[in-house]
Formats: sequence, C-alpha cells, structure tokens
Amino acid sequence: DADYGGNGQNDYQFVLADVQELHVVAEGTFVALTSTGVLKSYGNWSGGGADLTNIKSVATSASGFIALDQIGVVHRFGSYQDDYDQTKPYEPGYAGFSPIREIYAGGYGGYGAITEDGDFFVWGYGAEMDGTPIVDNLPHKAAGIGFDYGKVGILFEDNSIINPLSSDFVPISTNIG
Repeated sequence: DADYGGNGQNDYQFVLADVQELHVVAEGTFVALTSTGVLKSYGNWSGGGADLTNIKSVATSASGFIALDQIGVVHRFGSYQDDYDQTKPYEPGYAGFSPIREIYAGGYGGYGAITEDGDFFVWGYGAEMDGTPIVDNLPHKAAGIGFDYGKVGILFEDNSIINPLSSDFVPISTNIG
C-alpha cells in the first residue's frame, strides 16, 4: 500500500522483462535483476528507485540491499549504511580501491564485501565487536561473511573466524538440502 513500499501509491505496476533474480527487502522494497545486468528497484526508503546497469549480483538484508557491478564497485541502498566510522569498499580512483569479488548481506542491515585479493569490508548493523568497528587488519584471506541479527562474522581461508556466529558457516559447495 501507499505507506509500505508503495512509493505513496496504493496501486502500482513494476514491469521489467527478462528478470533472472527478484529480491525483497522486508522494510518495503522489491529489487529485480535481469540477465543483461539491468537492476531496478521499487519501494520506499529501504532502496526504492534504484536504476543501474552492468550489475552482476545483489545481496539483501531486512532493511536494504547492495549491488555489485561488473568492474567491482558496490552500490549501497537502504538503512545502516551511513556510519562513517565503519569502513566500506572504496570507489574507483580512491588510493585504496581494489575491485570487489563477492558481496554479502543479511540480518537487519548487515553488509559485507570481499576483494579479489581476499581483503574484506563489513558495515551496517552488527558490524562491530565490543563497540569497535570490525576492520580488516589480518594477513588472512577472507572466504565468506555471515550474519546473525545484530552480528557480522568473517570466515577466512584457513578456517579461522572473527566474531563467531551462533550458527556454523557452510561452504557454498556443501549440499545443505
């Protein structure tokens, strides 16, 4: 309806051909990605109105989403992404820029990214440990990022973990079904 994801309207249409992925942000946004890399979103403050091209992946939390484009840049939409004490992926042209390989999101506003070199960035709700933002200051290469409500954990290639979660990480190649 008009108050929850409807951009102020009670009736609306969201038309896009060749959709390969459709994501929903619980706070009221729909995100569609086509096979040609066109991303469109519709909804409220949690990410509605995005219109991007050359996107290769999308990750959603309950309050926003991030999108990764073909050159390794992360585009951010929704809540818990503006804490300037937390380190987010750099933009091209910035001295520390390294293309992002993989993006992650989960919980109620947790986000993460791993560079092609195995460095990680985490930001948003839960991206702190003992009140301090989690930063990549280890020589290990990150392999995955996981989320609980209010907590972000990082798994490394040597199976060490920062900020362990209540559940175990499961390798992508593992069949959990």
